[in-house]
Amino acid sequence: MSTTSTQSAQIYENATEGLQTLTKLWETMLNIIHSVSTASGSSLTVEPDLIALQKTRRELEQLLKSLQSTASWLDNVDMPEHSNQSDSEEYVELLKENKSAVEEAERVSDQLRRLLSKSYALQLLMEMLQVSSKE
Repeated sequence: MSTTSTQSAQIYENATEGLQTLTKLWETMLNIIHSVSTASGSSLTVEPDLIALQKTRRELEQLLKSLQSTASWLDNVDMPEHSNQSDSEEYVELLKENKSAVEEAERVSDQLRRLLSKSYALQLLMEMLQVSSKE
């Protein structure tokens, strides 16, 4: 197997791994949104499971780091020479798609962080309201 084929295979494997990580990232973000919504909705009656929320958040951060390192590796790798122009165009298109997916993941991650911050603030206000209503 030639060096170019080996490098192409490694690029393909890392790109696939990045896409799988992105899928896990989306699933984790949806899980966090669901958990925060559930915790906010029941915060007056039940103590939220902050440990589970923190664990899920750490998992999200780990997935983000993994995705960023994979994307960074893909950005810095030397492109193998292709004899077929259509392969190069397809590869460039896949790189653009990967870049847009990473940007979208970062955008959604920022939204999720803001949502979590607002959720914690809302929970604090609700607890303060509950305490003041008891007085």
